[in-house]
Amino acid sequence: MASHPETITFSYEKSNNFEVVHVDGATARPLASGNVYLSFFLERGHEFEEVVHEVTAEGALGKEIRRKMKDGICRELQFAIVASPASAKRISDLILETLEKAKSISEPKPKASRN
Repeated sequence: MASHPETITFSYEKSNNFEVVHVDGATARPLASGNVYLSFFLERGHEFEEVVHEVTAEGALGKEIRRKMKDGICRELQFAIVASPASAKRISDLILETLEKAKSISEPKPKASRN
């Protein structure tokens, strides 16, 4: 019978590419490989595609004539992950567990009664 250690320690290090990114939502789909693909997005208004100005007789920038921009809301994809089903499940469980902890922190506490 093989002997196994009783504990294992994981140390965490940030890669040079580590960053914190705000997201408003995500999309997900299964891949043909059986893995799960999740892409995370930020919702924002569109930037101008173009702005047209008059040019004055002196060659300076004059008043704005028109702006061209897309309608609707932009969902700008920030990053994506590919995870095995087991990893995706662990991540899902972690998120749900963290949401429960956050809920208990942010819920208003009952006020003490004055008797």
